Amino acid sequence: MTKPISLKPAQTLNNQALKLCQERPRLFNLLIALDLFWWLAATIYDWQKLVSTPWYLLPFLPICPIYPLLLAIAFICLKRGRQIPAPLAIFTFMGAASYGIMAYIFYPLYMSATGLDSSAIGNMAWVTFYALQSYLLLPYLKIWPGWIIILATYFFSKDIIDLKFQQFSYLITPTTPGYVISYSFIAILLIHLTLLYWLTNQQRQTPAIRLANLASSR
Repeated sequence: MTKPISLKPAQTLNNQALKLCQERPRLFNLLIALDLFWWLAATIYDWQKLVSTPWYLLPFLPICPIYPLLLAIAFICLKRGRQIPAPLAIFTFMGAASYGIMAYIFYPLYMSATGLDSSAIGNMAWVTFYALQSYLLLPYLKIWPGWIIILATYFFSKDIIDLKFQQFSYLITPTTPGYVISYSFIAILLIHLTLLYWLTNQQRQTPAIRLANLASSR
């Protein structure tokens, strides 16, 4: 006999980020300030590359400049007592989570070819910072089938563009070994496939069941 699923864990988890925001406003103020700072810093750092990129490729180019900004916007919604818009939550989660995982593949792979690099270690820490924040978006992942198609189209297109223009990281130079780029492409492709598969499975569950399962797995 199937054990009935309690909705209490789901309700608790569903309001987790909002309650945390209400109980610890300084924490969310700090996260918003740091995300906006890193968004501005990354935009300034990447500015030359951004302005030299054809306009039609710009939606596929940014990684570090875009996700801190989207996280800040999501947290501002919570600060104002509003729900995070579902499209914002799912896109930000997909990007922040996938590139957070990718950081622990690309940068060790890069350093295996070039040696220990403080910039690579710093980048790993920075990407980890915004990837961990994506956990707070989990209760707001209202998954619509059309979004799976949109996400797959966007991220697979970006993977191919990143491979073609070798833009997995600004650390890549013409002297970077080809295997670093090839393995990075395979890794990010598999990461995106795995996350999309996971999101597709979540789509088959009601939000209450999905969140209850997540709570029970902790």
